[in-house]
Order: sequence, then structure tokens, then C-alpha cells
Amino acid sequence: MDVKKYLLFTVAFLLLLGCTYQKSEPANTDYEKDIKSYSENGQIIFDVINIRGRPSIKNYWTEMPKFTFCKESRLTNQRARNGIRFWRRIGYNITDVRYSVSDQECFRDPENGEVMVKLVTSDTPIRNNLAVTSVYFRPDNNQIQYAIIYLIGGFANDERLIEHEIGHALGWSHYGRVRHIMNSDYSQTGMDNYGLSFSVYQQQVLMLEE
Repeated sequence: MDVKKYLLFTVAFLLLLGCTYQKSEPANTDYEKDIKSYSENGQIIFDVINIRGRPSIKNYWTEMPKFTFCKESRLTNQRARNGIRFWRRIGYNITDVRYSVSDQECFRDPENGEVMVKLVTSDTPIRNNLAVTSVYFRPDNNQIQYAIIYLIGGFANDERLIEHEIGHALGWSHYGRVRHIMNSDYSQTGMDNYGLSFSVYQQQVLMLEE
């Protein structure tokens, strides 16, 4: 079956919830706080967040994707490299990365196996977020086909933002631990990578494949 036709049945998860400068209630790991999903035009915008326990993935890559950082995203090469380095340090074998790719080359949808980092467009439901990540996956097995990270130019180089978005592009959901890189509230994020190592990722992939 043609891949593009197959992807018509794919659900796009816009995984970033509330990575804003607005301060929300500090999260801790001693209780659960669920935020229910809601939809807009039939598209799921965010999923339930479970604070207790470890970070979790909903979808996954069978092989590490290639990354294309578009020049139009306003992200500097140094910030882009730092974002990739964060995930490499905890075991993700991300090897195919291109930086400052021309606008002309980026005027397309990502290929299968690609994460593309772009400037937010007028029709992207960014709301009051600093960025948003769309993950496209096969609904029959949850394997990610491709992902798009949309950045707002004025905030693209903010600390920890691209690291957080790459986490979503890899399949990680939000996690409510204060100073964790996957915290949903930007003001509560930090460089804590608890529960995100590639070995844990592989374990969670096996559970999803069962």
C-alpha cells in the first residue's frame, strides 16, 4: 500500500502541553494528576499525563530517525547540536543530522524516518506554547513514521526547549517531575533525564509490541 495513503489513517499527536512561561502548579511524584485528552477537528491535541511512576512512550521508532534542522526555524546550529547531544549522552544513536538546511529544501513534508524542525506556520495550533511537535505513526503498531517540530522564531533558542521537543519526536510523553526535561511546564523544566535512557526506551518498545 502506498505510504502516503496509509498515513491517511494515521493520527497526529501534538504532544507539547503548556511549555509556556506561565507558572502552573508545581508537580511532584507523590500523587497522580491526570489531564484528560480533548480533540479539535478530530485531532488529538494532548494525552493523559500521569505524574506517578516513570516517563512513558506512546509511540516509538524501530530505528533512530534522521534529523533535519531547517534554517527557517531560527534555531542556531549550537542549540541544535546541544539538543542532539543531550539525547546521545543517554544512549540514543542519532547519527544522521543536518543543520541549517535551506528553506527551499524544507518546503516539503518529512520523509519516512525523518524528524524535521521548522518555523511554526499560521495554521499550526500553537496556542500559548513556545513550540509544538506532531508525531505521525501507524495506528496498527504505534511505530512512528515521521515527526515535525514547530518552533516560534523568537523562542527557538531558549534553553531546554529543543531538548524537550526532541523527546516528544522520539515518542516520550510529558512527565511531571520538577526540573525534568519532559515536564509540561517550561518554567518547571530542567536537565533531569530520569527514566529516559535508551535502554529504558527499548524496554518500553518491547511492551508496546506485545
